[in-house]
Amino acid sequence: MQLNSLAKEFILDAKGFSLGFSRICQKVHTKHFSYLIAKGEDLHSGVGVITGKKKVKRAVQRNLCRRLNKEMFRQHKALFEKTMLIVVTNHNAARATKEELWHSINEFLAKYA
Repeated sequence: MQLNSLAKEFILDAKGFSLGFSRICQKVHTKHFSYLIAKGEDLHSGVGVITGKKKVKRAVQRNLCRRLNKEMFRQHKALFEKTMLIVVTNHNAARATKEELWHSINEFLAKYA
């Protein structure tokens, strides 16, 4: 495993998304993302990022949104104990710079913590 990578066990698969969507208890919205938070004692920590082609046309930008949110989750894993985090990208992310996306992610962390 690479030093600065998120293990596959923390990335949601199809079953994880279904379970997460059925247990959403909190929603946090920022300029570029919507964060859906599912908590439960029987849940394992995980993150899933949804970036649709209709919202963010360029693949480079979609991948940037995914990478930044996964990195945020990796850095703050202790904050998301027994929590599934589903991130939905909105159309404002298509035109945003990397710094603006990070600012939006830090805004989420400030609201969540």
